[in-house]
Amino acid sequence: RMADALAAQAVRANLYSIGNFPMIVTSNQVEATVLDRREGATTLLADEWYNAALTALLADVSASHFAETYGAMMLESMGESRELIALLNTAGPLAVPAFSAATDKIGEQFELVSRIMAMRDGDGDRLADRDFFVVQQGGFDSHHSKLQPQTKFINDALVEFRTEMVRQGTWEATVVVAQSDFARTINSNGHGTDHAWGGNYIAVGGSVKDQAILSQYPPSLDVGHDLDYGHGIIIPHRGYEQMWGPIVHWLGVPPSQWDTVLPNARNFPATTAGDLFDDGSFSPLPPPTAGPLTAAPATSAPATPAPNTPSPPTLAPATPAPATLAPPTAAPATPTPATPAPATAVPVTPAPPTAAPATSAPPTSAPPTAAPATPAPQTPAPAPVTLEEALAVDFFPASSDKCAPAAGTTAYTETFSSNQAVSDFHSSASQWESDVFLAEMRHAEANANRSWSLRVSPAGNVYSFVGAFGEAMPRQFHANGVFVDEVWQNVAVSQALNNPGAGTPYFVHQAGVYQREAALQAPNRPYFSPNVAKHADASAAHFVSWGQQAHVPTAFGSTVHYYNRYRDCGNGVLESTTVIHHGAEAGRESLNYFNVPWGGVRTSTLKSALRGRADGTGSDAFDLHPWGSTAEVNGIAKMNAHGGYTSFAEAMPVSETFAMPTVDGAPLVLTMAKNSPCSPSAGHEGSWGVPTVKCSLKATVTVPTGCKAGPDCLLTFTSPSGGSFRTRGVLHWAWKGATIFLWPLGGSGAAMASAINAMVDEWDTLTVSYTEKPEEDNVALSFVHGKDGDKPAGANAGRIRSGVGGTLNRDYTVYTQNFWGKAIAPGMSYVNRQYVAVDRVVDIDATAQAFVGETMQAVRAAGDVAGRTVRLFANDGLATFTATVDVATCGTATVRCTGSTTPQAGSRPVYAIACGAKAYVGHDPYAFTPADANDYLRAYVCDGEAQPTRPQHTLLGYFPDGACGVLAAASYVPESCASMTPAPATLAPVTSAPATP
Repeated sequence: RMADALAAQAVRANLYSIGNFPMIVTSNQVEATVLDRREGATTLLADEWYNAALTALLADVSASHFAETYGAMMLESMGESRELIALLNTAGPLAVPAFSAATDKIGEQFELVSRIMAMRDGDGDRLADRDFFVVQQGGFDSHHSKLQPQTKFINDALVEFRTEMVRQGTWEATVVVAQSDFARTINSNGHGTDHAWGGNYIAVGGSVKDQAILSQYPPSLDVGHDLDYGHGIIIPHRGYEQMWGPIVHWLGVPPSQWDTVLPNARNFPATTAGDLFDDGSFSPLPPPTAGPLTAAPATSAPATPAPNTPSPPTLAPATPAPATLAPPTAAPATPTPATPAPATAVPVTPAPPTAAPATSAPPTSAPPTAAPATPAPQTPAPAPVTLEEALAVDFFPASSDKCAPAAGTTAYTETFSSNQAVSDFHSSASQWESDVFLAEMRHAEANANRSWSLRVSPAGNVYSFVGAFGEAMPRQFHANGVFVDEVWQNVAVSQALNNPGAGTPYFVHQAGVYQREAALQAPNRPYFSPNVAKHADASAAHFVSWGQQAHVPTAFGSTVHYYNRYRDCGNGVLESTTVIHHGAEAGRESLNYFNVPWGGVRTSTLKSALRGRADGTGSDAFDLHPWGSTAEVNGIAKMNAHGGYTSFAEAMPVSETFAMPTVDGAPLVLTMAKNSPCSPSAGHEGSWGVPTVKCSLKATVTVPTGCKAGPDCLLTFTSPSGGSFRTRGVLHWAWKGATIFLWPLGGSGAAMASAINAMVDEWDTLTVSYTEKPEEDNVALSFVHGKDGDKPAGANAGRIRSGVGGTLNRDYTVYTQNFWGKAIAPGMSYVNRQYVAVDRVVDIDATAQAFVGETMQAVRAAGDVAGRTVRLFANDGLATFTATVDVATCGTATVRCTGSTTPQAGSRPVYAIACGAKAYVGHDPYAFTPADANDYLRAYVCDGEAQPTRPQHTLLGYFPDGACGVLAAASYVPESCASMTPAPATLAPVTSAPATP
C-alpha cells in the first residue's frame, strides 16, 4: 500500500521479494518482482531459442480473455527476468567480501538487495525513487528447540549490509525493519516456546535514532501482571501500525493517503517520523514533484519527422577521417605537411568499378618507404599499397556501372559521437555504443528523403541506419544479445552440425557473440567480431572481419571471414556487397545455410511492408505475422516469384476502421476521469523496457487484455480538441474498468504523460485509429535483393522472410534473405551484391527497379580471384616482423614466408594475434583461448590474462599450411621496413614455396 500511494504521486517505486511472494508485497499499481536468493533473476528456459519460441507462442492474439491475460503475464514476467538479469550483471563488485561467500539464507538475500540498490542512480540503468525489499529468515518456530544460529546469521548479515550501504552512500536513506508474523511466549513449554502476541520489532538505519525504544517495557513479567494474557503471552503495548507510521511519514507518503496505507492506525495514538528518525522532516530522496521524473524533456520531438523537409537526417557533425585511412586521390611518397581537413562532407566523384592496385592511395600515417635507386626527381614514385588496404579491397567483385553518384556528398569518419537522441536504443544497449562503433558513412543531398547515415561495427555489419524516417534499426532490447542479433549482419550455418535441441547450435554471426558468460557481461564489454582489415576511399568503405560462433560457450570454432563493401550510388541508393569466405582446413564441415543478411527494421519506425510485383508495375502490401508462426512460415516468398525488392514504409493508409474491444456486447469507452488523468507507470516501464503511461478512466467495462505486438498495435489516440498521440501498443485497455495502460511514442513516460494531460480534460473521450499517413507523405526503405536469376548451381531457390520478431519491447520486424542448399566447402566463398534504397514510397518502386538487374550472387573456389603477393620479412632475432604487398625487398630483412591477399589453392588465413605481452602468428585464431574440460573455444579471453585484456587479431593474408611457422612467436609491426636493421651475413633465407598468385 505504501508503494501504491507513492506511485499515485508519480514516484518511481519498486517492490522486491527475495525467495517467494508474501502478501506484504501485493499491490494494486506496482508490480512486485520475485527473485531467487542465489541466482537473482532467472530465465524460464536457459536456451534463447526456446525462449523465442515460447514468446512467439504467447504473443499470438487469442479470443479468450483468460488466455490473453495469462499470455500477457507470462510475457511480462519473462521480459522482466531478462531485464533484471542484464541489470544485475551490470552491478559492480560489492565492498563486503563475506557477501560473495555467503552461504546462509539471510546473508545471500542481503547481498542480492545490495546489488540491486547499487544500480539505483536516479537516471541510469534502474530508475527508482523508493525501493521496498522483503527478505526472510526462518527457523524461529521453536516449539521443540532453542534458537541456535539464526540470530547470529541476522546480525552478521546486517553488519555486512550496513558496510555496503555506507560504501554506496545510501545508509542514511535506508531503514531495515525486522518483524515476525507472531511473537513467542516468555516461558518454556518444556522443550521450547509457543506462539504468542506481543513481541519486539527492531528498526535500524542511518537516520534511525540511536538506542531508542518506541514504546515501554511491561511493568512486570510476573504471572498476573496487567499485560499478562496467560501462558507466557504478553498483550502488546503498541499497535502494529504505530511502528509503521513513522516510516510511512518518512518515505513521503502524502497525509491524504495515510488512512489508506494504515487503515487501523486511527485506533491508536498517532506516530510520526520524529518518533523513530533523528530528523523528523528527513526524506531519503527529494519529495515527489509534478514534473517529469526522467531525463527526457517534456517537449520531445515527434519520432517520425516530416518526410519532405529539405534538411538531411539528424546526424553528428562530420569529422575528418583518421590518418590511418587512405584519401580519395593518390599522394606523393613524401607528403607535404597537411592542414586539418574541414568538418564538411567530401564531394563525391565517380569511382571505378574495381579497386586499381597500381593507383591505390597511400595511408597518410605511413612513413615514406624506400624509393627506387635512381628516381626521377620530378615524378616521385607512389608509395606501395599497405597490406591492410590490399586485404580490404582485393577480394571484392566489381561494382555496378550504375553505382556512380553524380550529386550530393559522401562522408566517412571513425570518430564516435553519440546519436542516441535519434537512435533511442534501449539503455541496456546504448551504454555499449561507443564499443560497437567502428565507422560512420553518410550520404547527404538536397532531397532529405534520399539522405542516409549508417554506422558500422568492428564486424563490418550495419548496426544503425538513419533516414528521413528516423532510426531504422530495432531498439536492441534483447537479453544478452545487444548489437549482435537485431542488426544487419550475415550468418553462416552448417546444417550438419547445427542441433539446437541437443544444446549444440552452429550459427556463425558476423556481428558477435551472445552475452551469456560473465566475461561478456557488464562490467566487461560485449564481444563483437573483430575487424581484421578496413579501408575507405572516395565513395566506398571496405571491412573484413572474423565471424564468431554466436551461441557460447561452444566447442565449435569459426573459420569464416566476412567481407563487406558499402558504396554510395547516389539518389538514396547504397550498394552492399558481401563475400563470405570459409577459411577452414580441408576436410572440415561445409557451410550450407546463409542469411544475407539477417536483419530487419524498427516496427514503430517502418510499420508497413510491401513487396515488388513480378511484372514491375509497383508493390503490394503484405501482412506481417509473428516470426515462426504458421502464418509467417506459409508466407515465405521465393525471390524468383516477385519483383526483386522488399520495402518498409512509415505508415501506409489503412482501409479498415479500428474496432474497440467489447465485453458481452458492451463497448469499451475511454473517457478521462479527471483533469491531468495520466502519469508514468515506472513499474511497468521497468518490466517491459518501454515508456509506459497510465490514465484514469470513468467507470467502463473491464478489459485486462491489450495490444502488445505487431504493426496493428501502432495506434493513434485523438482527443475531442484534435490533439493526438501515437502508441506502440496497449498493455491493458481498461484494468479493473478504471485505468488504461499505454505505450506512447515520442518521449519518456513522464514526458508523454505530461503531453497527454495537456491535450485532454475530464470527460474527454478518446477515439482510437490505426496509425497511418497519406501515401505521398510516407518515406520508405527498400531492400533490393534481385530475382534469383543467377542462383548458383545446386542451390535451392532463394527466399525472403519477414515477420514480427519477439515481443513489443523489441520493436522488431525481421527481414532476411536465405541462400541455402549449396555446400560451401573449406576454401570456397559465397558472393552477394544487393542494394538498399531510401525515398518517398511513391518514388521507391522506380528507384528499386532500376537496381534489381544489378544484383548478383556467385560461388568462388580458391584461386578464382588473383591477389597481390604478400611477403613477411624479419631479421635474425625474429622478435618482430613486417609485411609488404608486391614489394620484394624490405631494408635488409629476409623474406620468411610468401602468400597472397586473396585465398589461393592450398592456402589458409594467417593471423598476427597480440594477447597482452604475448604474440602469435599462424592459422589458429583461437591460439590464446584457455584450456577447457569441455573443449570450449573462447575467442574473447586471453589465457592467463584478466579482463578487459582480449586477443587482438590482424589478418596477414592467405599462406600455405605452416609456411610462416618460423614467425610463430613474433610481433607484427606494420609498415616498418625502414626500421629493419641489417641481417648478419650468416642468416639463411627460408625456402618455403610461394603461393600461386
